[in-house]
Amino acid sequence: MSSAAPLLIEPQMLPAAAPDWADEFGEDEYGIYCRFRISDVWFVMRWIPPGEFTMGSPEDENGRDSDEGPQHRVVISQGFWLGETPVTQQQWRA
Repeated sequence: MSSAAPLLIEPQMLPAAAPDWADEFGEDEYGIYCRFRISDVWFVMRWIPPGEFTMGSPEDENGRDSDEGPQHRVVISQGFWLGETPVTQQQWRA
């Protein structure tokens, strides 16, 4: 069992319902997910809620590469579904 802090997501940031294309929809220790199948190949998607974050690393960070900046704020205005893992060859062929 993970000791990660609970997710603090406001209700208005959550998807209204399970997507029509989802075979399974739920929440686990990592957040909201859905699963769907094409043929016999499963895909897992994770809900990314709207919010803001700082992209890039500080100029004084040890080991920083020149292409890691400048730091800037990024706003995600609408939540979206993102694949949990990179697409596999099997998923690509499905």
